[in-house]
Amino acid sequence: MKTKISRLDPHQLADGIPRPSTDADKYTRGKLTIVGGCADYPGSVCLAGPAAMRMGAGYVECACAAEAVPLVRASMPSLVVREWDPAGSALDLASDERHPKACLIGSGMFDDKAVQRTLVMDALTRCKAPLLLDGGAIRIVADAGTCATKRIRMRTEAGLATAMTPHGGEAATLADAVGVGVPARDAGHEEMAGYAKRLADAYASHILLKGPVSFVASPSGWPHADEVLLMDQGSAALAKAGTGDVLAGMCAALMAQGVEPSIALMTAATVHATAGRLAEAELGIVSVCAEDVLSQIPFAIKSIS
Repeated sequence: MKTKISRLDPHQLADGIPRPSTDADKYTRGKLTIVGGCADYPGSVCLAGPAAMRMGAGYVECACAAEAVPLVRASMPSLVVREWDPAGSALDLASDERHPKACLIGSGMFDDKAVQRTLVMDALTRCKAPLLLDGGAIRIVADAGTCATKRIRMRTEAGLATAMTPHGGEAATLADAVGVGVPARDAGHEEMAGYAKRLADAYASHILLKGPVSFVASPSGWPHADEVLLMDQGSAALAKAGTGDVLAGMCAALMAQGVEPSIALMTAATVHATAGRLAEAELGIVSVCAEDVLSQIPFAIKSIS
């Protein structure tokens, strides 16, 4: 069956970036909780947290390994930062129309430590808000197999969105775990779009398949489930460590503001690509780093609005 491939038009992109009302406060603009940043990789949350703030979230709290807390606090004073605790309240989010919320988990996490696995698996049941899985959380879900997919399907049945942002290697890990075939590296757009859609249905999750060309697929029963969105505005300048953490923070920030998941993922991917091109124009394709992409987010938003 041929996969329908679409792009967001400029109007849809502009609508995907909420504008605060005149009576807005930090909570009505959306609260995002980020769980990640192990002792070895604190920088992931140092990038994802500020990216979420730049993408419009009103309140961003970060739960990290104890060793990472001082570094994340220093990265942006307006972030609320605390030590992660599997028994704590960071995962107990409940979103409502007036006070939207979301959770991002996995940036800067390994999948081989018991406490991190507990955090990810608990998030699938305790978080009553949109949930974005990135980095180490994706590999934990793939490793957990049926146990994880059952929890995700229960979230879907309750009307709770779950999203994942895998790069090619992470997508292959997800695919292998559920018997989905992995396309060749030179596969065309239609084959890659179908691949993203099969992953979305297998995991009952919205999938942003990252790469030189990115695809967003939604599981059956959600808006845009009959099409796969495509974004081909990226640059090789984005092929640097940390740019995925910036993107994850941007995606989750839009979800925390109540943006429909597939629109949030594709809008964030487009703004991220635009920020990368702006950084490339200023610094050259060789020298762009994740921090440069982060600094260009406001200008990318202005160019799209």
